[in-house]
Amino acid sequence: MTQDKTRIDDTRIAAVRPLMTPALLEEALPASAANLTLVEASRQAVSDVLNNRDDRLVVVVGPCSIHNRPAIRTPSNSIAPVNSEADLPF
Repeated sequence: MTQDKTRIDDTRIAAVRPLMTPALLEEALPASAANLTLVEASRQAVSDVLNNRDDRLVVVVGPCSIHNRPAIRTPSNSIAPVNSEADLPF
């Protein structure tokens, strides 16, 4: 028998909206040529490090997702000077 949990599931969700498919999103907001070039170059750079063709260190910095847009400025403002000092291309 299936237990009825409707009284306790998702109690803080006010509304549910369907998400746009990735294909429709890409059609509505296509990436610029500069963005495509950056992604391609970044993927190649990381691949080179992971495959020992480049001796640099790869550092992944979060957050993984952004729920509070103003809050992202704090870590990005902290990272920007380090990025400039290290002469990183991104």
